[in-house]
Amino acid sequence: MPTRDKILIAIVVLISAAILIGKGADSNVLAAGSSQGAFDRSLTVNGPVQLSLENGSGSVTIRRGAADKVEVHAKVRARSWFSDTDDQIRNIEQNPPIEQNGNSIRIYKPEPHDTFNGVSITYDITVPEDTRLSSSTGSGSQLIESVKGPVTVRSGSGSLVVNGIGADVEARTGSGSVKMDKVNGRVDIQTGSGSVDAFDVAGGARIRTGSGSIEFRQTAPGDVDAESGSGSISLDNVTGAAIARCGSGGIRINGEPKGNWEFHSGSGAIDIRTRGNAGFDLYARTNSGRVNIGSPITVEGGQLNPREVRGKVRGGGTTLEAVTGSGSIRIE
Repeated sequence: MPTRDKILIAIVVLISAAILIGKGADSNVLAAGSSQGAFDRSLTVNGPVQLSLENGSGSVTIRRGAADKVEVHAKVRARSWFSDTDDQIRNIEQNPPIEQNGNSIRIYKPEPHDTFNGVSITYDITVPEDTRLSSSTGSGSQLIESVKGPVTVRSGSGSLVVNGIGADVEARTGSGSVKMDKVNGRVDIQTGSGSVDAFDVAGGARIRTGSGSIEFRQTAPGDVDAESGSGSISLDNVTGAAIARCGSGGIRINGEPKGNWEFHSGSGAIDIRTRGNAGFDLYARTNSGRVNIGSPITVEGGQLNPREVRGKVRGGGTTLEAVTGSGSIRIE
């Protein structure tokens, strides 16, 4: 075998050995620098509760429980290459990051933050029904159920589920889906990437997603404003003003216009079903497709253009505007 080939084989063997040793060393370091623990706290309250939670990393679950207690159950995990994780866990277990001042309860990130960067805490909390709530986590999903509210819930990255809230809800996540059901108030929802489902909302809505579909169903009047960078939008039983915009994807809405309705899609069909006998001023345009109208209309200019229609339905009234780059428009 030529000398050059022998040298190349030797180099490959040395590199492979170094990689295996490195992997083994990394595994040992990670195993040695990982610890788990837990803590529980039962806090007595005697009236409406204000709960504020801030978590660096870890999922959060908050549900309705007893009327006179806030029960906190937490699982703690710590990982570090450079410090004793057992000491970190023991310190948190002995000094849980919880403060109580009457019916006001604060759960905070452990201090100092630079020491505890490798700590993840998973919370499972029960609260009285009459609780106002603000909950945020840097990364991790959240589930909030059956409290009076109002509720503010945020995650840097993670899905959000919010059900059975008796007042307004604000929900924000950098990345992840948002699901809501049975909210007795207005909702304000935003996700950088992920779908949004909000059903049985007794009030108005502002909904934003950078990428993902939006489905919304309303049970009480309120204005609706929905926008998706990429994904379809479906708005059901809307009573109020409505705006919907999407870069690509269809738009579907049914309800009663109690204000202006405006719908714009870069690419996708638009389907509009109106209730009631109120008139509206219509403008509809598609660059590729047809405009179909199921109600009698007085057309401005006297001619019906299959791709652009401007006129009055039932004598006119509020504005109804529908524009799409490609796709048909149907209005009934």
